Amino acid sequence: MDSYERFVRVLEFEEPDRTPIFDSINSYKIIRAIGGEGPSRDTLPKVYRSFGMDISFQGLDYIPQDLPETERAERIWESNEWGNLVFSGPFRYKQILANDGGHSDTFIERPFKSIEDLLDMKVEPNMSEHDLTERYVDLYVDRKEAYGKYGIVTIGCGSAILDDVPRLLGWHLFARAIYQAKSVITRIMDLRAIEARANAKAYVEARAGPAFMVADDVAEKHGLMHSPAFLREEWLPRVKEIIQPAIKEGIKLLYHSEGNTEAILKDLINTGFCGLNPLEPFSMNLERMKERFGDKMVLTGGIDNAYLLQHGTPIDVEQATRECISVAAPGSGYCPGSSGELNPKTPLRNAISLYKTIRKYGAYPIDR
Repeated sequence: MDSYERFVRVLEFEEPDRTPIFDSINSYKIIRAIGGEGPSRDTLPKVYRSFGMDISFQGLDYIPQDLPETERAERIWESNEWGNLVFSGPFRYKQILANDGGHSDTFIERPFKSIEDLLDMKVEPNMSEHDLTERYVDLYVDRKEAYGKYGIVTIGCGSAILDDVPRLLGWHLFARAIYQAKSVITRIMDLRAIEARANAKAYVEARAGPAFMVADDVAEKHGLMHSPAFLREEWLPRVKEIIQPAIKEGIKLLYHSEGNTEAILKDLINTGFCGLNPLEPFSMNLERMKERFGDKMVLTGGIDNAYLLQHGTPIDVEQATRECISVAAPGSGYCPGSSGELNPKTPLRNAISLYKTIRKYGAYPIDR
């Protein structure tokens, strides 16, 4: 059974020959150690195949350029552009780039400090939806070809419309704007939706694969970061409109958010989603999710990338992975993998243990 059939069977809640591996590798050292030198378009698919992975939602432009020779380096710059948005005033950014490929980006200064500033702010899209769609089609065609050479399934990963808005405005100003300048927030969400729609349309037009994932973080460890009322009134209707092209083509819809999203899972199911990622173990109990939603939501991830994969031993990784498989894989509807991605500081030995364990103990039939 190849990776495509294996994944499709899981999406239909049928048992394949073994559980498909669903993951993303955010580790420069692991990619170089397994894939060798060269552009990520060539090396990244090799790494996936070497590990026996089945599914990728990772772009091909991962490997950072000009990594610092020292442990880390800082870069500060100004721009009035952020993603596909162009603002009337500039932001001041700081990026910290580590020599292992890890990085963090922060805002040092924003062009607004008050509700009045927000209401006066002008923001427009940089590229049109048509131009963005053409750009994404080319990227998905290229991704499908590069991964398909090694038999790996490409799924789409959509642009967020809400995830970064609090970071963009700053949480304090965002929390006030919800009540005093809501039109600013919804305006930014509508502009972000241009890119999100283009992304979903492009995946459909490129005929890149069987599933599309909307990635939009709305939760943290203990629950939602936004009120359920706001999500239902402003966020979910926009998401539903964005995913319509994929629904019409019969493409399965997965949803990605860090943290505990249990409070809105029924809403997501009613919107058209049939899969959930990444199931952080300290936020979402895998056994509970299997019992409550295992016949409605394909579960992906679940193996702790915050501590276990970075600091545990290979035996610890094997034990946790076997437990996740035994809990969630019977009856199908589960793709094991890390709870998000392999972080830059994940040791190679733990990555090997993770994927080797899935291949060994994910073969059907699986007993609890």
